[in-house]
Amino acid sequence: MGQVQTFTSALPTLLRIAKAPGKVRGLLGCQGQSHLHPVPSQAREIADLDWNVCPLDLLGSPHFQAVLRLDRLAKVAPLSGWPEKFSPWAVAGLLALREHRGE
Repeated sequence: MGQVQTFTSALPTLLRIAKAPGKVRGLLGCQGQSHLHPVPSQAREIADLDWNVCPLDLLGSPHFQAVLRLDRLAKVAPLSGWPEKFSPWAVAGLLALREHRGE
């Protein structure tokens, strides 16, 4: 059984999965399933897919989407109050996203 995750600890794996979601959609059994559906046991044998719920659904989570928006906004203009006025998960998320991209 996998380990309990926080947004910050799950982010590197979510970023890897986000690069090519189509490659894992079939393994995760996403066709016609409800949001946050369970991951089939055979898919959970793959380390990046060992989740209780579908990680592709988590890519649409408010936290993940907020990090993507912050990244887009920061490319337009400096973020006012960065980083001290932002939640720790947002700071860690944006830094992880940029590290993942090699920025």
